[in-house]
Amino acid sequence: MARNPLLLEKKGGAGGDPDAIHDNVASEISAITEKVTPVDADLIVIEDSAAGNAKKRVQVSNLKTPLAAVLYSIIQYAFAPDAAPGVAITASTTDPQGLIHHSGPASETAVKFWVDAETAPGTNAVLKVKYADIDTLDGTPSWTEIATLTLTDKGISTTSMTNAAIPADRLVALFVDSISGTGPKDVTCTLRAKRPLST
Repeated sequence: MARNPLLLEKKGGAGGDPDAIHDNVASEISAITEKVTPVDADLIVIEDSAAGNAKKRVQVSNLKTPLAAVLYSIIQYAFAPDAAPGVAITASTTDPQGLIHHSGPASETAVKFWVDAETAPGTNAVLKVKYADIDTLDGTPSWTEIATLTLTDKGISTTSMTNAAIPADRLVALFVDSISGTGPKDVTCTLRAKRPLST
């Protein structure tokens, strides 16, 4: 009968398995034939830390979800309101301003929002970044707020998100909600988000 090469040989016993993987012998794992391209159905042996380090198997496909939670790329959406250089921006609660972006193929997480202006507003300007319920302007989008900032000087940022989760394949846009006094000039808004890695 063929012996399982993944079984650890117990110490101190006679008649141990010479083909076993040992806990005190070097270069045994590196001698095993490598599979260069794992597939979802492949199995990996683990010790379950939540069950007294009992030996268990894990299917490669089941590693994707926990890894996706910690492996991601950082992206930044940049917006500039609808105003010529040196001209004060104006408010509109219904029309998105500047560049309109599309979220990625999987849900993203917004983490920080900046507003910068070369000329500060007279009193304040309220700017919001939102995502839509569709991925095209060929319709009537319904918008959900991601984050909001009230600009009173030349710059401000926040890591507090109203709705941090941005669904996949949605429009992402900037809105200038209100302006008190004269509007700021030469404004740039930036939203940073975590995007899951795709295979």
